[in-house]
Amino acid sequence: MRFDTKVLVVSMFETFGLAPNITTLTDLDAEMKDKYPQLYFGAVHFSPTDENWQESIREFRLSMEGEL
Repeated sequence: MRFDTKVLVVSMFETFGLAPNITTLTDLDAEMKDKYPQLYFGAVHFSPTDENWQESIREFRLSMEGEL
């Protein structure tokens, strides 16, 4: 069976890994977009003090409704 799906990464972390192998959320986002363009939607940085992440998730949900 094959299921079409989209992936949205939501993380409160801005960096991943340990020195000297640290990657940023921005770098991870670019890598995933390059490797998985049909599957990967994007990355959202969650912050309890900033509401921009909510709008990004709303946009993701709206784009998925159009594909159902």
